[in-house]
Amino acid sequence: MQWGYAGNSGGSVDVTFPVSFTKTVYQIQLTYNSDNYENPTYAIKDTKSFRYWSKYGGDKLWLAVGV
Repeated sequence: MQWGYAGNSGGSVDVTFPVSFTKTVYQIQLTYNSDNYENPTYAIKDTKSFRYWSKYGGDKLWLAVGV
């Protein structure tokens, strides 16, 4: 399990894990802090990173579960 700050940019953003997972990433959870309601979407790229898309800016934190 790893976590971190995903930034506050809108649009498509790549996030690299501090330590690559060895086999797979099971799930990403994003938290979102903004005046606008939005549920950012994400795609797991590989064991090293994921990409999220957000229409609005606002601080985002992430939690990744994998092995």
